[in-house]
Amino acid sequence: MSWLRRLFHKRLTEKRLDAELRFHLEQRVRDFVASGMHPEEARRRAHLAFGGLEQVKQDCREARIENHIQDFLRDLQYALRSLAKDRRFALIAIFALALGIGATTVMFSVIYNVVFDPFPYRDFQHSIVFEMRDLASTGDKGEGLRDHYTIPEFLAIREQNHVFEDIVGNYQLDVLYADGKGTRRFLGGYTTSNGFDFLGVPPILGRVFSPQDVKQGAPLVFMMNYRLWQTEFNGDPKILGKTFFLNGKPRTLVGIMPQRFNGYGSSLWFPLGLHPGADGTFFPVRDPNVIWALARLKRGVSLQAAANDLDAIMHRLAQANPGELYPQRFGVLTRTLLDFVVGDFKSTLYALLAAVFLLLLIACSNVGNLLLARATVREREIAVRASLGASRGRLIRQLLVESFALAAAACVAGCLFAYLGLKGLVAIIPRGPIPEETVIGLNPVVLLFALAIAVLTTLICGLAPALHAVRGNLQLGMTNSGKGAGGGFRHGKLRASLVIAEVALDRAVDGCRVADAQFFHPHSCGFGFQSGTHALHPDSPCCGRSL
Repeated sequence: MSWLRRLFHKRLTEKRLDAELRFHLEQRVRDFVASGMHPEEARRRAHLAFGGLEQVKQDCREARIENHIQDFLRDLQYALRSLAKDRRFALIAIFALALGIGATTVMFSVIYNVVFDPFPYRDFQHSIVFEMRDLASTGDKGEGLRDHYTIPEFLAIREQNHVFEDIVGNYQLDVLYADGKGTRRFLGGYTTSNGFDFLGVPPILGRVFSPQDVKQGAPLVFMMNYRLWQTEFNGDPKILGKTFFLNGKPRTLVGIMPQRFNGYGSSLWFPLGLHPGADGTFFPVRDPNVIWALARLKRGVSLQAAANDLDAIMHRLAQANPGELYPQRFGVLTRTLLDFVVGDFKSTLYALLAAVFLLLLIACSNVGNLLLARATVREREIAVRASLGASRGRLIRQLLVESFALAAAACVAGCLFAYLGLKGLVAIIPRGPIPEETVIGLNPVVLLFALAIAVLTTLICGLAPALHAVRGNLQLGMTNSGKGAGGGFRHGKLRASLVIAEVALDRAVDGCRVADAQFFHPHSCGFGFQSGTHALHPDSPCCGRSL
């Protein structure tokens, strides 16, 4: 990390460099003196062989990595001044890119969290729900559909199917909680004992239901969700294992689920036993179709195959138990859990995603056009800088640094837009079609993708005019630029000044050469140099340099 020390201790570095070079120069003088040369001639020869102390210093600086860092910082400083001078262009470009980045990131994040990763459950992609549909019904969607079943139907499906790895059932009811100070009502639900193992989410405190909890004579237990634990009991972990009176029965709290879990849409859960007389089988309503089922498909089984298997089971039940439960003509439909919860809202999200992606492309294209137009206006500036000695590589680097500074500012603004936009969208988006378990946050991969698109667009659109400007005829660029704006007269004075300066410089160089020829006697040295001329030996490290 010596380059880092040199970067922050520039004066000390320059002092050491000067001392080292002067040491080598004096060593060369001593060598010439030792060979029998006069001290003044030896010093002159040493300076000629050394090539100029300041020039060697500059060569040493350019060979160091910190010199490139300093050049970059100077280019960045100039770029910031240039963008500050043209504030309207900079603000418009930054706002356009930031809007595209923010909108794209927000919608991609919503799509990912709602469509691709909405649930914290295990293998939810293979979880399905099934509905029995009356084929004779011609009403709206929802009429003629039944997605709740009786206990005998649920048991028959669980025992006779060939397509499910596991199946769970649950139903909801109101739960009255009496704590001695009053009675409060919560939304609760009965769930089969495998309900929480099916979802694969462990509790943060305690345990989940087990088959022993639904056996005859087992103590009554229940579980609680995170929200109820925080709002009603202030997140006190000591309530685990305590007994609460729920619906007039004492029940022991055995588990508390984590924050994101909202399975089965309840605040309290009771274990549901399916044997006759078990707790939860005495329904508080007359309708026997109370159990909602959720199943997980076996690997390689399609939705249609599952529908056919369930259709055969339900038709066997209809033949054995004819009545009002089964229409004359019906079929079984299967849907994924995501499709059941989100439904048609997914199509709306995809349409919004396509719209904001087009917005990003439009923003990038508009910024590209702005950069191209700005580069055309700056052709005169580029030509003048090239005429004053700036290399083509330096000009390209300067324009790239300006584009990079613009892209960096747009990325920062885009991240801010994305964060605030996501917060605002989550606040106003209807939560009905979106699962409550879904946590919508910024997707870092999508954000980096949008940032990369913006940066790449800005750099390419900044590089293209730079290459065009430095590859063209710089003199022609100076001549053609500024037309129609009074720039021709000013450019004529500038060109005349440059021509006069060039002529004066040539005369000064010729005068120096004549003085050098008169002052020094031409002779050769062992290093391949001749005074007042060019290097004589092509193999010399200073070959071609005017001395």
